Amino acid sequence: MSTVHHGTFVKKILEFFPVPKYLRMQAIGVSISDDAVRYVELDDEGKGVYLKSFGKESIPIDTIEGGNISKPEALLDALMKIQKRTGARYAIISLPEEKAYLFKTEIPVSSEDDVRQNIEFKIEENVPISADDAVFDFSFIPTSKPSSDGVVPVAVSLVPKDVVESYVAIFESAGMRPVAFHVESHAVAMSVVPKDDMRTYLVVTIDKTKSCLSVVSDGVVRYASTVSIGSIDLVSKGLGGFKTSKDESRSFLANDFKSEIKKVYTYWSSQGDNSAPLKHAKARNIEKVLVCGDGVFEAGVLEQIASGVPTSVEVANVWTNAFSFGDYIPEIVAKDSIEYAGAVGLALDNLV
Repeated sequence: MSTVHHGTFVKKILEFFPVPKYLRMQAIGVSISDDAVRYVELDDEGKGVYLKSFGKESIPIDTIEGGNISKPEALLDALMKIQKRTGARYAIISLPEEKAYLFKTEIPVSSEDDVRQNIEFKIEENVPISADDAVFDFSFIPTSKPSSDGVVPVAVSLVPKDVVESYVAIFESAGMRPVAFHVESHAVAMSVVPKDDMRTYLVVTIDKTKSCLSVVSDGVVRYASTVSIGSIDLVSKGLGGFKTSKDESRSFLANDFKSEIKKVYTYWSSQGDNSAPLKHAKARNIEKVLVCGDGVFEAGVLEQIASGVPTSVEVANVWTNAFSFGDYIPEIVAKDSIEYAGAVGLALDNLV
């Protein structure tokens, strides 16, 4: 199980000084998975947030390999089609989990510039790249006890600079300027975990060829891992690993998938942040498993996941932080919207 991580990158310059709505750059959220590029555009004019546009463009399944863009022409073609359809000039973009790192540390409380400098000193102690070769951001981890020695726990997220630059270049070639980046697990969390909810969730995001398992606690992605098992491995026309034991290879993969989920659940329940050098962090039990992505509604998927963890498992609501169904019903069916969790989270960031 390879460790991958959450984070926000290249924060919008005016995040802490919101501009008037009429001056705000209208950006779409663009999530890149292994088989498609999905986009969502939200707006909050009038009575509240509503879905302005959405869609996807398929890409060859080997366009993105290990987080690297292996077929730039295919990705560029998809992005150009999206730009032409939407007219979008700006985009908030997901970055691949496989290329991201997360580490937790403690730093002195100070100005943001000092915080960043202190984090730079910690990077090479925790990840195999230098601060000069990384783009990073951080999130303060809430703690119930104030520090007596003037330090606070932070979750640091980073991606190699050359990876970020490769995505910037291809989006700009398609006519869209990136205004912010989020690693996919963080984008999904912004969509499916209720804002200001401090409880602990395990979020399972299923893609075609891989899945991401992330733990969100205190509103922050605290742990994430990818497994090389996706919906292609788990479900098929009448012969899915969740549906029958006749297909031994698929049945094995289904059991392996369940085992990986159970492993993350057990790790967090027994270790949590106590495994990291955080004096003030406290492990919390996972209260719910949220599932989104491809193949979620296939028969047996939720049941198989639920059989491996002693807590409730449910299909995530990707509109949790956007609107209530009592106020507004988007023009997309639930079976389709569950694949747009990352894109919705990214689009929500444009409304901040």
